[in-house]
Amino acid sequence: MTDPRRRGTTGSQLERSSTLANVLWRNRAVAERLAEFEEAASGAKRGAAARVNREPGFILHSRPWSESSLLLDVLTRDYGRVFLVAKGAKRPSAQYRGLLQAFCPLLFTWSGKKEAKNLIRVDWLGSLEPVDGEGLFSGFYVNELILRFTEREDPHEGLFDAYVKVLGALSGPVARRQPALRNFETALLSMLGWAIVRDHADAPRYRFSEGRLEGVDAPAGEGLFSRTAVEALLSGTFGPEVDMREVRRLIRTVIDYHMDGRDVNTRRVLSELRQY
Repeated sequence: MTDPRRRGTTGSQLERSSTLANVLWRNRAVAERLAEFEEAASGAKRGAAARVNREPGFILHSRPWSESSLLLDVLTRDYGRVFLVAKGAKRPSAQYRGLLQAFCPLLFTWSGKKEAKNLIRVDWLGSLEPVDGEGLFSGFYVNELILRFTEREDPHEGLFDAYVKVLGALSGPVARRQPALRNFETALLSMLGWAIVRDHADAPRYRFSEGRLEGVDAPAGEGLFSRTAVEALLSGTFGPEVDMREVRRLIRTVIDYHMDGRDVNTRRVLSELRQY
């Protein structure tokens, strides 16, 4: 039987939709819908048209704008982070009111050439496994990183697929979550031009300073990271010999450096909840 993901798609279209298709529920209807919107959107030019039709995306953040409307920050596949005004979205009669949820893959149609676009239509694309518990906080943490580190309408190749991949892991077994988060964080930093680099690949330990890892020949101590932890983070491979707490401490040090003194709110909230 022909793979439904290949029906009506070109090679490049298939490559672009494969990650999302694999993470969504494995059913024929979803795959065929992906093929349909790929075909419909194939002639669109980025940023050239006042109207964008059926662009796949996820809501990163929403907030009230008026008694009846919402402001949405949406991560889209081809346009990066887009700012949308959902007029009337809070009204009981709004057609897409129940769809505007985080971690739900949607198809967005909007118009406008200014930064704030007018949301015209939202279509349900498919279902992801639900993200709950600490996985839900991790999902909001991922959303916050994207909101803090990316500019609107500045797409980064691979970010959308990386986002879909980490969401799939956060909805899965607990053992998959920490490795997936670490890989997403390092991938995001690389896309932004902040790839983690080190000198002296054979150093026993490293200190993070001025945006890079400096090799040091010193015993274990505060502010130092083992070569095992550094190599695991850089390679994205976390074997049983890797102390994931140390890896987390390392990537937090790097992220905090690029936050320029700003707090990561989701990290703080989760830390406070764990005290109860």
